[in-house]
Amino acid sequence: QTLFPPLSRLYVKAYFPETTRRDITEMVGHVKDEFALRLRANPWLDEPTRKAALEKLSRLDVAVGYPEQWVDFSGVEIKPDDYFGNVRRIDRFLQKRRLARLGQPVVVERFDDPSGTTPISVNAAYQPQRNNVDITAAIVQPPFYVPGADAAVNYCTIGAVIGHELTHGFDSQGRQYGPAGNLRDWWTPQATNRFTQRTDVLVDQYSRFEILPGLMHNGRLTLTENTADLGGITLAHAALQRHLKNKPLPKIDGLSSDQRCFVAWSQMWAYKGRSERLRLLVSNDYHAISSVRAVAPLMHLDAFHKAFGTRKGDPMWRAPEKRIAIW
Repeated sequence: QTLFPPLSRLYVKAYFPETTRRDITEMVGHVKDEFALRLRANPWLDEPTRKAALEKLSRLDVAVGYPEQWVDFSGVEIKPDDYFGNVRRIDRFLQKRRLARLGQPVVVERFDDPSGTTPISVNAAYQPQRNNVDITAAIVQPPFYVPGADAAVNYCTIGAVIGHELTHGFDSQGRQYGPAGNLRDWWTPQATNRFTQRTDVLVDQYSRFEILPGLMHNGRLTLTENTADLGGITLAHAALQRHLKNKPLPKIDGLSSDQRCFVAWSQMWAYKGRSERLRLLVSNDYHAISSVRAVAPLMHLDAFHKAFGTRKGDPMWRAPEKRIAIW
């Protein structure tokens, strides 16, 4: 929280126009509305859990780009040849700022996590204790978003990221927090069992991916992110379909809007790493390896199989009885 806000402010001014912020905010509304519709029709939720889920979603706040109020660092003296002094002066400034809040009403500051949610971080994050999502300015760029580009691509990249973060409030960890961010189990035992039955399918699926010879993926470690990936692309595709209901898009390069949607999702996860890096990620990263994220969630979507006409024996074929829908 020390050096990032001023740099973030310069970045936003140079690279994040208000038109982009409005476009992303509008897309957030579409994806959130789609989530609400699907919660109301979800066949495995019982009524008490459904009601609580809708309440939590209605109170889930999403901020886009940057904080409404920037921290004013103008009173801090910064010298080009005094790094240690700069750090001390900044620390002193922040300490005084924190002390001044004692006895005052709590103010929740957004985009304030140096490890991931400052506006210059390429990230989006759900905070369960706050029940909110921050979508940083820096993630709103290729491969996640291109202003004015094909809606099928933008919805299934940045739109899927939005959906991913929304569903984090309802995954195996986020579901433990209530609408106000308090630690509370608001699920009935029946809904919990049905949810676990579905997520166990993901654990089994992801654990069957061989990343390197003899190195299997860890479906249990990556479960919350895998659940959110499935929810994200599901919500994004559904929101895209609703968005295009009265204005279908023509084919581009021979690909339909659905095909472009799913290709865009996969391309978003393009990644190259050394074998040593992959072994490290498999051992300690709660996100799935990018090559797995690119394909595994799509295998559960009927719309994906319909779009590409997959058949038994194809690498991405998954039998209908083995496909699951959570959100």
